[in-house]
Amino acid sequence: TTMSPCSSDTSEPEVTLEAKKTFWSSCKAEISLLLHFSMLAACTIGPGTVVTCSKSGADFGLKLIWALVLGSFVAFILQEGSARLSIVSGSGLGQAMRFHLGAETGQIPIICALVAVGVLVGNASYEANNFV
Repeated sequence: TTMSPCSSDTSEPEVTLEAKKTFWSSCKAEISLLLHFSMLAACTIGPGTVVTCSKSGADFGLKLIWALVLGSFVAFILQEGSARLSIVSGSGLGQAMRFHLGAETGQIPIICALVAVGVLVGNASYEANNFV
């Protein structure tokens, strides 16, 4: 009793309305998340970054590939370590430093000042790239 491909007796599994709603709400959530992170990427990689990188690539070719590899490696190491710290301890980098060093050592103001200067210089150089 084989069925011919043209037989009208083939029945597709019926998809319920609830399953369709669940699928579309899941798709909407994924698209929303994708758009959110696309916006974050667009804010991070501004027009100054695109122009500077394009000009550097046109001027120097592959001579600066070492800077790309080194920068990517350092950024990965720092972000991965900070993410692990946050996941394991449930606290941010500043909170973990304060807990680890303790208030009685007297090193917190010095370390906080160094971190603040590093953030200030890093942000200033990053924003200067967007205006060049």
